[in-house]
Amino acid sequence: MIKLLDLLRECELLDVNVHQLEDNPEISGVAGCIQDVAPGALFVADFSECTDMTQVTRFLEGAEYLQEAIDMGAAALIVRPDCQKHVQALISAAHIPVIEHTSPLSILGPLAAVYTAFEKPQYRGAVTGTNGKTSSVNFASQLCHLLGVKSSSIGTLGILDGKGQHLEEITSGLSIPETVRFQKILKKLKNDGVQAVFTEAPSHGLHQYRLNGLSPQVGAFTNFMEDHLDLHGTMESYFNTKMRLFTQTMHTPGTTILNADMDTEYFDRAKQICLSMGHKVVEFGYKGQDLTITDVENKQNLLTAHFTWDGVDYSFKVPLIGYYNIHNVFTGLLMVDSLLDVERPKLIAALNKLKPVQGRMEQVARHPNGGNIYIDFAHNADGMQNMLKSLKEAGFSNVSVVFGCNGGRHPDIAPSLGIASTWADKVIITDALPMGDDPDFIRKQLVVAAKKSHKNVCEIPCRYEAIKHAISTIESNETLIICGLVIKKWPVGGQGGELIDDYAAIKRILNTEE
Repeated sequence: MIKLLDLLRECELLDVNVHQLEDNPEISGVAGCIQDVAPGALFVADFSECTDMTQVTRFLEGAEYLQEAIDMGAAALIVRPDCQKHVQALISAAHIPVIEHTSPLSILGPLAAVYTAFEKPQYRGAVTGTNGKTSSVNFASQLCHLLGVKSSSIGTLGILDGKGQHLEEITSGLSIPETVRFQKILKKLKNDGVQAVFTEAPSHGLHQYRLNGLSPQVGAFTNFMEDHLDLHGTMESYFNTKMRLFTQTMHTPGTTILNADMDTEYFDRAKQICLSMGHKVVEFGYKGQDLTITDVENKQNLLTAHFTWDGVDYSFKVPLIGYYNIHNVFTGLLMVDSLLDVERPKLIAALNKLKPVQGRMEQVARHPNGGNIYIDFAHNADGMQNMLKSLKEAGFSNVSVVFGCNGGRHPDIAPSLGIASTWADKVIITDALPMGDDPDFIRKQLVVAAKKSHKNVCEIPCRYEAIKHAISTIESNETLIICGLVIKKWPVGGQGGELIDDYAAIKRILNTEE
């Protein structure tokens, strides 16, 4: 318990407008969602993303739940100024303090951190960018583990330890948990002895300020291209949201890791923003000034990289597929280097022991006839093209892909995915998660786009049947990739059916064939 004014003081919020402060109530906790309000809570009312996975892009207006929060025993409220007047009569009748703030969500993380005594792992890194976030945080966590530092990663795959084992799943459908829960997770990791944590910083999470209160010492920007315009509207808004990691979330001054091979305009802008915040900037890539990639060999299941780091030549080998993965490895490497005092030769030696990331060009089975079955999370055009193109470049000659497109996204996403899929020799289009949109229309967009430059296109609406067809027709020299969902559960046979993920579907189908 803490007095309201003491809580505001801890978060340096004493300059806000506080109405009806007749007493200074004890605050038992902080809630950003109505379902988390308990007697004595401070309810932070703002637009918040729905945590139901089937409505992942929908938002709730917290101000609509003020009466419910009061009835549940909330001791104080934080509202936007535009909401305060609208609910004045309601609030006056309740006789509890009401605090005005222009962006309540932005202070929810720091407020919640007070209740965890600001406890979190000593070393903290966060990664933003359109693609590569999951792999980058996983590689960073693996490296720490290999160096004897207990570590964890948080993101799309859940909460993993440095060996890639699941500590906890994130069942809400959000890659970064709701703000208050996120702070509790950080405290638990610290109490469990975790010294380093690496977390994804997706645009949805940054838009909702879920990472505020993390205060990472290092932040990375992997790449930037069109995605999530259903939420952000424009590329400019999308970019500015990404930059919140460096302008609002990070500890200042910190270290920023930038991929110099991304679009020059966005790289230059990101670099200037980071420098203006006082952050140290570390560039890497083929065009990187600090770490320069000089050569990469992409062979089946093995990448060999040669690079120059601050004038010294190094090389390493990792059991990964695809040139694009090298940038993710370097992102993880540079984050760990900036956080830990470890000699670089020792760091490079650890790179050779990295393992593939779950759901990222992961071989999950081999058909009895010799065909190989992989799973990959590629769910946008860039990810799909990079993955399929890399397979071709690595010597995989007969590649087939099963994929769909989630609903609730920008209308350009499905056609661009369809075009990207033409790098495969055989394309099977199916459903992903419609999110309330018409799955027939989504598939039609994919099929039309894929058939513009590809003849071998098949449409099977039921995802289970599509995977079953792909496995039953696989050839001995074929590489089959099931794309898009990985660990996300989907209903067998359509809405209301048994929930299953791609791993379980593949296993069940192969067992049935035997």
